[in-house]
Amino acid sequence: MKMKDLEKNSADENSHQPPEKKRAKIQKGLFVVGLVLILLVRRLVNSYRASIDVPLAINSKGEQNLAASSSGIVKWPHPPKPKKLNHGKVVFLTQDTGDGSLLYKRVFTAPCEHGLLVFNIGPAPDFAPYAYDVYEDAYGYADNGGLCPIYPSWTATQKATFPMWERDDPTEQRIELGEIEQKISTRVVTHDGSKQFVKQGGDFVIIRKGNFYNPSYYRQLQEHVRSFPPKLNTEELKHMLEEFEFYDTEM
Repeated sequence: MKMKDLEKNSADENSHQPPEKKRAKIQKGLFVVGLVLILLVRRLVNSYRASIDVPLAINSKGEQNLAASSSGIVKWPHPPKPKKLNHGKVVFLTQDTGDGSLLYKRVFTAPCEHGLLVFNIGPAPDFAPYAYDVYEDAYGYADNGGLCPIYPSWTATQKATFPMWERDDPTEQRIELGEIEQKISTRVVTHDGSKQFVKQGGDFVIIRKGNFYNPSYYRQLQEHVRSFPPKLNTEELKHMLEEFEFYDTEM
C-alpha cells in the first residue's frame, strides 16, 4: 500500500467518526490548549511582578513602607537627605599617647560654606600701652567641593600638649552661627611679662557664612580688643567684644 493511500484511509476513518466522539476530542484539545495558556499567563505575571519589586524603606518608627508615587508608578527609594546644619559644635578631648603624656584636642564642627575662627583674649605685655591682646588665632573654611547638600558639615581638630580649656568648662558646646563671638572656655593665655592686673579673657569662636577671615579682619579685631579698658568684668568684656564690626577694606 502506498503512503498516499494510508493518509486517505485515515482521513476516511475520521470522517466516519460519530459526532459525539469528534466533539469530545475537540474539547480535550481545547482543554490542553487552555491549560498551556494559563501556565504561560501565570509565568508572565510572575515575571512582571519581579521586574517592579523594590526594596522596602525603613522609616524612623521601624515601619516598612513602599516607595511609590501617587500615580501608582513604583520608584526606587532614595537615601535619606542629610539635614542642613544650623549651628556649630566644639568638643574637648584628652588622649593618652601611650608614653605617659597626654594629648589635648579641640574638635570643631561647622556647616558647609561657613568659616570658623577661634582665638584667645588675654593680658597684653607689661610694656604695651593697651591692656588686652589677641592670641592663638586659628581659622578654617570648607565648601566640601561644592557638595554641601550631600556633605552639610566639616570638622577641624586642634591638638596641643597643654589643656586648651579649664577644668570647669563644658566639654561639649553648641556654637550659634552669626557674627557674635561665643565664649567656649575661660582659659586665659598669659606669657612671661604679661600684665598682672588683667584677669579677664578666654577662648572665643565665630562661625559665620562665607570665607571671611583675612589679614584685614585680624587687624581690625586686634585693634578692637586692644581698645578695651583694663578693668573689666566678664559681662563687660563680653559686651565690648560683641560690639566688634568688621569693615571689609579689600572690596
